[in-house]
Amino acid sequence: MTVSQSIGMTLLRTTALVVVALAVGAVASLAGPPKAEAARGLDIGFVADQFGDNLLTNDDANVRRRWWNRLRKTNSELARVNLDWNQVAGSSPPADPSNPAEPSYDWTIPDTAVREAAARGLTVAFTVVGAPRWAQGANPPPEDEYRVGTWKPNPRMFGELAEAAATRYSGKFGDLPRVRYWEAWNEPNLPRYLAPQWNGNKPKAPELYRRLLNEFYAAVKLVKRRNKVVAAGTSPFGDKRGGKRMRPHYFWREVLCLRNRKKLKKKKGCVKGEDRAHMDIYAHNPINAVKGDGPTTRPPNPDDGVPSNFKQLGRIVNKANKRRTILPRRRNRPGWATEIWYESRPPEKKAVGVRKQARFMQQALYVLWKQKADVAFFLQLRDSAYDPSVHPLLGFQTGVYFFDDKAKPSLHAVRFPFVADRKNSRKVLLWGKAPKSGRLKVTQKGRGKRNVARFRVKAGRVFKETVRLGKTRGRHKLQASLGGQKSLRWKLK
Repeated sequence: MTVSQSIGMTLLRTTALVVVALAVGAVASLAGPPKAEAARGLDIGFVADQFGDNLLTNDDANVRRRWWNRLRKTNSELARVNLDWNQVAGSSPPADPSNPAEPSYDWTIPDTAVREAAARGLTVAFTVVGAPRWAQGANPPPEDEYRVGTWKPNPRMFGELAEAAATRYSGKFGDLPRVRYWEAWNEPNLPRYLAPQWNGNKPKAPELYRRLLNEFYAAVKLVKRRNKVVAAGTSPFGDKRGGKRMRPHYFWREVLCLRNRKKLKKKKGCVKGEDRAHMDIYAHNPINAVKGDGPTTRPPNPDDGVPSNFKQLGRIVNKANKRRTILPRRRNRPGWATEIWYESRPPEKKAVGVRKQARFMQQALYVLWKQKADVAFFLQLRDSAYDPSVHPLLGFQTGVYFFDDKAKPSLHAVRFPFVADRKNSRKVLLWGKAPKSGRLKVTQKGRGKRNVARFRVKAGRVFKETVRLGKTRGRHKLQASLGGQKSLRWKLK
């Protein structure tokens, strides 16, 4: 080929590339605004019927349906429902404990919950908790010193109940819907749920819980291998060694046979083989329980767990996988934040205002998402009845509805969460969860009003988009809008 022929071929190739580039650009311009950058998901749910509210399992069908409908309108995907072993099983041991049709069992409340949830496209996660007296260990303390159902629950009997429940909600028992997610117990690092916690200064509850968890796991998987077992969500705070409560990260290191908070080495002489802890999903209740403490607040102790250090538990679980102290072996197990809440003023005088509660709730979702949580459950749909004589942390004014059924701003925050996070002096990350599909617009209100971003989103999906937004003397007020719906305004420095 001559030099002139070579030049000619080069020109033809260049021309062709320009034509292709122009064509691609034309197609892109016809496709509309860009899509938001792909983001890892986050499902949202509520804990059903806490503290005697009895809204979602009410005997009055109208009350029950109204609140299930309200739960669905929060744009939640899940409901975390307590399956109370003591309530289901009754006062004496059943003759055939693994049989869901055992006459002594009363499944009225869980049956109602799964039917109402399925009718609205919601996924139920059962938390099985609370031993009957006959399934507790011998010689419990006086009943004014401990909570019935917590004293050395019998692991084998717990497994039998789990098999009966998993069979009943397998999707093949009558017309009952299937339940896929099963949480084994609740807050086992508190004596309120599992006792004793200690034997002097030696931890007792982790060993007991490991046995409960493994019997539960085996039973649930026996019914359906694709069922998912969720380890119990731990309470966020604890006490010094030998105190009443156990710090959650210390508790999990003991369950998973690890030592040394920083290096997470394998404990010598700990359990082996099938006695190792079994779980599909790890869980924790990352609560900020002090007035003014928002989701970015650090924990009072490194072994405590709040939203801002949720991924620390994931690190412990992943290290257990590497050290071969957890089964089945799997890298990067999903993590669930099984209880988060912020009390509001009104009615609780020592809590944050209702607008700050709303800000904290949507910010908690963002912080937990950054901390690798896959699911986040809020505690209450509706506040408990307010009693000013009750300690602020025990009154539970954490709902998205007041006790008189009026909505709080936090309802809006959960339906359409939107957060703006400044990354540097020029760039801001826009994050949220879309209530519907369509073209989302973010506007800034400050000195005038202007559009900041436009991009397409999908219903129920997390979106994130980085934009340039320099600092100003005043605060930016950003708001997302989508198909007639608007998020709460987010104040950004």
